[in-house]
Amino acid sequence: MFKKNTAAVGFGIGHFINASTGAAVTTGTPTCKRTIDGTGGACANAASYNSDGAVWEIDLDAADMNGDVIILSFTLTDCLPISYTIHTVTGVPDGSGHYPSDIIEAAGVAWASGAITAAVIADNAIDAATFAADVDAEIATMVWNAKTSAYGNSGDFGTVVKDWLDGGRLDAILDELTSQGDTNETKLDTIITDTNELQTDWTNGGRLDAILDELTTQGDTNEAAIDSVLSTASDTYLTVASSGAVVSAASVRNAIGMAAADLDDQLAAIVEDTGTTIPATITTIDTLLDRMAPALIGTVTGAGTGTEVFVYGGVTATYTVDEDGNRSEVAFS
Repeated sequence: MFKKNTAAVGFGIGHFINASTGAAVTTGTPTCKRTIDGTGGACANAASYNSDGAVWEIDLDAADMNGDVIILSFTLTDCLPISYTIHTVTGVPDGSGHYPSDIIEAAGVAWASGAITAAVIADNAIDAATFAADVDAEIATMVWNAKTSAYGNSGDFGTVVKDWLDGGRLDAILDELTSQGDTNETKLDTIITDTNELQTDWTNGGRLDAILDELTTQGDTNEAAIDSVLSTASDTYLTVASSGAVVSAASVRNAIGMAAADLDDQLAAIVEDTGTTIPATITTIDTLLDRMAPALIGTVTGAGTGTEVFVYGGVTATYTVDEDGNRSEVAFS
């Protein structure tokens, strides 16, 4: 707040910023212009950079402040301009901390209780007792309504207080929540009682636990019996239920043409024979392919000479032919 027609010493105008680089500028001589209630002019003093406060400042004379609306414009070469608008007042708080009555009236101050009005206010006229009495009345009206002997009216702070009191709206909600909690607790106890039998059955030694133990024991017994049957199946005769005939392992082997007593022996014989015949056959086929390749896709020399030589893949086939091209001899190398 600035008082009209009163000098403002050390008025801070902030920082000048270079318009191109965005860097703060701390040197130079700014130009200050002022407009007082619509009339322009130059400021009485120039702005300067205060290195201690790291800010640009200016001392404004009383003449610079002699108006209701003061517009200050500051420019500096290559920098963004700075401007301020000041609304002055004709009075400010004095040493006692009270505002003169003309300022209060101009500001339209309204006192809710009517105990303090602009008409009765003069400089230094408001003392602690008067202020306290009015504040007490305002608080009493807001919280406690003497006419209805109740806490406040609709929209007052007292309504909130009333809601929290015993029997109030919020208190009733809390009572309902408490009642519901008690009801739910009772229902939960009933559920626990109803499921107690099941919980007991699942414990170690309970009814369901005993059933599981018996099933496990029977499973172990059956597994042992199956292992015993499988281990002796090759020496046990099986009765065919449909015909009553007795079938032995030997008769089954004879029926499918297995001379050996053990299937493993038969498989071993097959593998052994395969290892003997198949590699030899593959070698024969490979040799034939090597000898066929020169004549089919290889190069030839000596054609028409009676001795034609075909070469491909490192294999050379030499054919002896007559003048009609009939071959009489072939040699491979």
